[in-house]
Amino acid sequence: MAHIARGTVGSRVLDALTVAALIVILGTSAWTIREVGKNNRAIYQLSERGQAFEAARQLDAARASERSQAFETARNVDVARAFDVLNAKVDRLKSTTISHEHSDVRRFMIAGHLARAANPIVVLGDSITEAADLPEMICGHVVVNAGIGGAGVDDLLAVAPSLLEGKALALVVIAIGINDAFAAEGQETRFSASYATLLQSLASVAPKLAVANIPPVAPNAALTKAAHLDAGLIDRFNLLLPDLAKTARASFIDLHEAVTAKGQPETLDGVHLAPSAYELWDAAMLAGINKALDCTGR
Repeated sequence: MAHIARGTVGSRVLDALTVAALIVILGTSAWTIREVGKNNRAIYQLSERGQAFEAARQLDAARASERSQAFETARNVDVARAFDVLNAKVDRLKSTTISHEHSDVRRFMIAGHLARAANPIVVLGDSITEAADLPEMICGHVVVNAGIGGAGVDDLLAVAPSLLEGKALALVVIAIGINDAFAAEGQETRFSASYATLLQSLASVAPKLAVANIPPVAPNAALTKAAHLDAGLIDRFNLLLPDLAKTARASFIDLHEAVTAKGQPETLDGVHLAPSAYELWDAAMLAGINKALDCTGR
């Protein structure tokens, strides 16, 4: 009986311990479940916040892109409006007006150079002459580049005598003709008559004259076509110039032969000479001026 009692007591103790263990396990499990739940909720909340942040970032980026596009569109509109205003102003200007304004500026500059030069060499011409790199002095005389872009023979006839009147001059060179070479009925005759009148007018103010002929143009170049220049008419002008020079007792400078010695000269746009061609033009002009002045030095 005592044995049975002790066993019963042990069994009860064991049962009590088991129950206690179960309570601990269940409590621990419940705590673990609660903590896992908390962690899961925290992770979910973090995920939601991350998604919300990413959505906000994308929204900000989209808005920034929209603002940038709006700014770019507005800027393009402003630029387009500015060009419209500029084009409207340009459209109101005729080519003759632009040429006239350039001529006025060049006349002012040439007059300034002439006022400071004693007994100079004056080279009259168009844009080919204006862009030439003439030396500052030749044979001890100051060189005045009197090229006027866009000028023709009649333009020089209108401005050159008044510019040169009363000046002590060493030599006047005329290098003009490209802007007169537009196809028109009777143009060759008009060119010859105007050139002869120009030489007569200059002979009254200059002790010595020199006539330089005209470089060729590229017939199919864009500028040649746009300006309606006739390459064949330039060739015919050049046939007239030696006789015009002879009649006026002027020296003759063959620029055309110099720049075409190796074929069609290189140009920038079909009309204006490239540096390689200008080297030939410059050398021929210098040699011609030296010959006209009976001078071999520079």
